[in-house]
Amino acid sequence: MEFVEDLRNISNFSFIPTDREISNLSAKFAAYYKIRGYDSVYVTVSYIFGVKLITLDTEQIEKSKNLIDSSTPGDELKMEEP
Repeated sequence: MEFVEDLRNISNFSFIPTDREISNLSAKFAAYYKIRGYDSVYVTVSYIFGVKLITLDTEQIEKSKNLIDSSTPGDELKMEEP
């Protein structure tokens, strides 16, 4: 539990409860975009909060590209280089 408390103390880190809105929208996204159920939760949270999804799952990136902005950590770091 110490790890969880450490995460909670990071200023830009948020725990998002999986409520009915997220669950329902995740199910719709999973069915429509043919995304695995648990992957659709990450896509849905990214969609609701309007933030870029950073993931190593290139299949997830490809399948959700028309819905959200996403990239791999490596690609994201390359974009930040001067």
